[in-house]
Amino acid sequence: MASSTTEPSAVVGEEQACGFSQRVFSMESEAMEATLHFQILDLGRQYYIWISASGPKMANLYLAIQTPADPKPSVASLIPGPAGGAGESLAQRLALKAKKPVLVSCNLPSNTPMLQAIAERRLLQELAEMAGGGGQAAASAAVVAGTPAL
Repeated sequence: MASSTTEPSAVVGEEQACGFSQRVFSMESEAMEATLHFQILDLGRQYYIWISASGPKMANLYLAIQTPADPKPSVASLIPGPAGGAGESLAQRLALKAKKPVLVSCNLPSNTPMLQAIAERRLLQELAEMAGGGGQAAASAAVVAGTPAL
């Protein structure tokens, strides 16, 4: 059985630029004998998310955007990564659930689907907390509540 202990989320910074506010969150989580590193930038109209279990590196970058023409978000590879990585599908699921464009760099081993699921669940919890108030928070909370327990 996988145990998971999590350090509290920390707001690293908040900045105003051109009338837009951006928030930066960094956190670490222990899961399945690995340390997951997360960084989330809330840029107002989109999220930038970096996840790694192997230290400070960026092996890929995907952009997922919900379009009116397709119920499934479109995904573009901005920095191609190794085949079989979880970044593309993770970006799609997060864009669908967050209702915003999402940039994702996911540096997790491809042979650990349980670790990927734990990382996604933790991200959804943090995004629900970041949403703060109003309808977006309720939608994010519903998404987290609808996520299967691990």
